[in-house]
Amino acid sequence: MLAKQQRQEIRQMERGAEESGAREFRERVLASGAEAQRNVAPYLEIPVLRRIIKTFTNDTRGDFEKWACNPLVLEMLKRAKSALDEGRLTEQEAETVMIGSLLDGGKASGSGNSSGGSKPGGNSGGKKVRVETNNLVSALNEHVQLRMRGNSLYEQRRFPESLRTYTEALSIVNLVQGTNSGDQREIDKNKTATLMNIGAVHMAVHDFGAAIGTLTEANELMPNHPKLLIRRARAFIGRGEFQKARADVDLVESFEYLDPREISAVQNEINKAEHAAFRAERAIAKAAFSG
Repeated sequence: MLAKQQRQEIRQMERGAEESGAREFRERVLASGAEAQRNVAPYLEIPVLRRIIKTFTNDTRGDFEKWACNPLVLEMLKRAKSALDEGRLTEQEAETVMIGSLLDGGKASGSGNSSGGSKPGGNSGGKKVRVETNNLVSALNEHVQLRMRGNSLYEQRRFPESLRTYTEALSIVNLVQGTNSGDQREIDKNKTATLMNIGAVHMAVHDFGAAIGTLTEANELMPNHPKLLIRRARAFIGRGEFQKARADVDLVESFEYLDPREISAVQNEINKAEHAAFRAERAIAKAAFSG
């Protein structure tokens, strides 16, 4: 009896959420300009196209009109409607194709190197596309394939190419947003792993500042991951920030998670690097005063 009542309550909550979402979507469309409303009106009666248009309201900057007035997006909607009307595509096929097109557009705008202080992968705080689980699987499969290719390039010490490949993989998880907490956790897990990969590339080319920034971003997404903290500690060593390196290692040690020998190895790295830096400073000071 209790289980039945709970199921009823859950269904009521789901209906309430759907009604609230529908109201919010309607309000966003009506609040947009006349051009945006005219552009999306022909497609709102088709469920799959309405779902796609609804994702435009998930823009973190509230820029629904920019999507609704984008010529490429409108051409995509027009072609999808024509294919559906003529029976050339099912709704599922149309949704998959359109989300794939949006992902391709996100990668094109997000690819490239991450120099100049910007975060790698582009779009990390920009437009998001809410993706249902079945379509998310294909997006994440593509993401993982890119990461594996990046790993291979990294092992070959082809660091610029591996960085571009990892950045392309990152652009996928920066663009998509899960429709439930489980899907979003999977996206965040893959994003964290990719940021750690990018951090490793930066360290390999001795760009320790970029590595620290990237690994710190990963730590914000998945706090206090032991492997992440150890990697960032090594980046701090390369930067000469020994106190921060020790803080990361001490935190990892408190978890009692990693092999103590691995922690000890990093602690020894800190000590050796600090002593080397101290000797170098004394040599510089001696040379300065001996003249």
